[in-house]
Order: sequence, then structure tokens, then C-alpha cells
Amino acid sequence: MPDGLDLGAVWTSATDELADGIVSPQQRAYLRLTRLRAIVEDTALIAVPDAFTRDVIESKLRPAITDALSRRLGRPIQVAVTVRAPEEAPPPVAVPAARVAEQTLFDSAPAGYAAVPAYPHAYPSTPPPDPVPAPVVPVEPPAPVSPPVPHRRTGGGTGRDDRRTPPSPGDGNRLNPKYMFETFVIGSSNRFAHAASVAVAESPAKAYNPLFIYGSSGLGKTHLLHAIGHYATTLGNARFVRYVSTEEFTNDFINSLRDDKTQAFQRRYRDVDILLIDDIQFLENRERTQEEFFHTFNTLHNANKQLVITSDRSPKQLSTLEDRLRT
Repeated sequence: MPDGLDLGAVWTSATDELADGIVSPQQRAYLRLTRLRAIVEDTALIAVPDAFTRDVIESKLRPAITDALSRRLGRPIQVAVTVRAPEEAPPPVAVPAARVAEQTLFDSAPAGYAAVPAYPHAYPSTPPPDPVPAPVVPVEPPAPVSPPVPHRRTGGGTGRDDRRTPPSPGDGNRLNPKYMFETFVIGSSNRFAHAASVAVAESPAKAYNPLFIYGSSGLGKTHLLHAIGHYATTLGNARFVRYVSTEEFTNDFINSLRDDKTQAFQRRYRDVDILLIDDIQFLENRERTQEEFFHTFNTLHNANKQLVITSDRSPKQLSTLEDRLRT
């Protein structure tokens, strides 16, 4: 690398050039997550935060980046994309709690990123065999994402075993085909929520289980749930995925009691690889449904299956949920 070359200035000018009508707004969001780490001879090393962003850069943006850097440096440049090393990630800060260990993560590395608290916690009756889960708090992204159009509500069940065929967008998993990681706008404030969601899809029940995402309504939580399901099934990491809102879970449970089909209900939500539960705050003051959800959670967690849960409030603020669900 030539002495005195300002990598930051080179990268800023190159990405500014790309932003001038060459790439889409969504692609610009991915560019904002990248850094020019080094130029070794005629190869520029671009660092990205995760494998998903790397794939987007390599498949969609590599030619444009190569051209822009070549023009800026006055010679042909090749581009190599790498995922940033773990030591570049924000360091955790331990905070004692009464019942379980909690920690707060602060993004102190990339300039311009907001600090985002996260609260890893384990359910008392099911100590996790894997690393402590790290629920993520998204704050307001630059472009709010609208919630999906509701699908047809799942009925009380027919007694049929849903495990016979793998799920598809029209066969039980209820994933909205419009909500993919590719269509999610990443900003400085929702970057960790996106990265954790990608990590869950790439390695279910490993890094973050359960993953708890909370934030105000309309900020993209539902979008991330659907994207996790799509990406995990595309990678072959999950054969059976089910998305459900808490209201639909409650109605389905009530119908199963009415129709004496609780076993079919339990199979529907427990015989899955990934369960995506939206708006868990609506379980408040519903003791019987809370009990059923608690057993569903335990069954899946003990079987090393992934759970992802969203809420408009943090776990501590869900005061009318039973303690065993909040802790």
C-alpha cells in the first residue's frame, strides 16, 4: 500500500460515486456496512460485518466497486471481500442481575453506529446447552418497514401430522415471500438485529437461542422473522419452519381445546426446527395460553430447536407475563 494513502478517503469517494445513481438505495445500505481495510499490491480488501453482507457485495456490487476503485487509484484493482474478525465486534459488559446473568452490549467499534442494549437470558427450567442467548433491541431504522399482510388464520387442526412434507410459503410455514433479507433496509440502529437474525438463520439454535427482538411497532421486527425463515430454509438449515403471531397462536390453542385436538396443535408448533413468534406481548393476562406456550418453549429448547420472539417492549417491561417467561 502506498505510503500516505488515506484508505478512508479513498473508500468514501468510491462509495459516494456508486451512490450517485449507480446502485439502489438498498445496496447503498449494504455499502455503508463495509470498510476498506487495506490495498495489497493491486487487491483491495473490503471488510463486512457478516457472511450475508459478504454474499450481497460479491454477487451484486463487486463489479461496480472494482470499477470505482480502479478509477480512483488510476490502475486496475481487484476486490477481495472478508468478514470482519470477531475481535472487531463490540465487547460485552457484564451486569449482575437477581436471577440470571445479563449483559449489555455496546457498539463501540464502527464510528456512527448507535449503542444497542441486549439482554441474554435463560429460562430457569431449561439451562441452555449452547452459548447464552442474546436478544437484540432494534431502534428506529432509517426507513420503517410495514408489517406484512395477514395470512389466513390457522384453524384448530385436523389431526394430520404436519411433518409429512417440508414447508413451503403456501404449505404451513406462512412465510411472506416479500420479506427477505435482501429487501430489509439496514441502518446504523438496526444493524445488530439484522446481524443476529442472519446468524440465527445460518446456525439455528447455536449463537442466539432464543433470540428476542423488541422495539416499537412498524420498525421491521416482523420482516426479520420472515427473513430468518426464508434464509434458513434456503440454506437447508431448517426443514420445518413456522411463523405465527401471538394472537393466532392463542386462537389456534382455544380452537384446539374446543375441538379436542390439542395433540394436533402441539405437533403443529413443537415438531418444527424454527418457531417464529410475533408480538409476544399479547400473551399478557392470558394464563392458560402462557402455560401452553411455556411448555412449547421448553419442548423446542430441550430439543435444540430455534425460537425467535418479537415484542414491542423489552422482557423486563412485560410485567404481566409470568416470571418464568420473562426471566
